[in-house]
Amino acid sequence: MGDSSVTISYEFMYEKYLLNGVEKANDGNFESALADFNVALLYITTDPQAYYNKGLAYYYLKQYDMAIENYNVAVELDSNYEEAYGQRGIVKSLSGDPEGAKTDFRKAILIKPEKGLNYYNYGIALLVNDEIDEGCQQMIIALKLGYSDAENVILKYCH
Repeated sequence: MGDSSVTISYEFMYEKYLLNGVEKANDGNFESALADFNVALLYITTDPQAYYNKGLAYYYLKQYDMAIENYNVAVELDSNYEEAYGQRGIVKSLSGDPEGAKTDFRKAILIKPEKGLNYYNYGIALLVNDEIDEGCQQMIIALKLGYSDAENVILKYCH
């Protein structure tokens, strides 16, 4: 009999656990998703996507410190990870760090200036801090870029 062994790569195992974690998170099973993301990171430790997904799971579990910690790693590994800056900004807002949130939203805008959601998030952070004029300007940009949720905010807060 010949050798019938199969070699499975680290990349394959990483992807398997990462995708399993994403599926579990999509189903709302965030604790189990975290377990899969942690196993994925045993195979490949340098992909910011796993840390971003862990951050999302912690965000939905309202474990904001852990979410920020994982977003920090994601942006350390990829300084142009626009989604990680945006999501970290949201968590910083919820954690009572409005200046940190605004910094993250500005960074997301610099990376992807064509994405209306980034202006919307920045505008919300400004409005919450009573920076009405600047917040409204960001909402107008978000709306012009096709982010329709900005329209209701403009109608309610911008005169």
